[in-house]
Amino acid sequence: MTMEIHERTVVNGGRVVLPPIDLPDGTEVEVTVAVAEREETDYLLSPGANRDGLLKVIRDARENPDRKIYVDIDELKKSLMAS
Repeated sequence: MTMEIHERTVVNGGRVVLPPIDLPDGTEVEVTVAVAEREETDYLLSPGANRDGLLKVIRDARENPDRKIYVDIDELKKSLMAS
């Protein structure tokens, strides 16, 4: 008989920690980890320097609409692939 236990947790220090499960010691279990996809904007706006930098750029763009930088996406890709 197969019993399924579903828990949601976060990775902490590179480890997946689960709450205590009421199973006898020595019980063989199979563990599957499913990673939830994060929205790109969630990642980009997550706390830290990345978020602060992006918000500063957005503020600057709104305050100085005449100052624009144009980027050739193909050239940028080539440059990134070369490095």
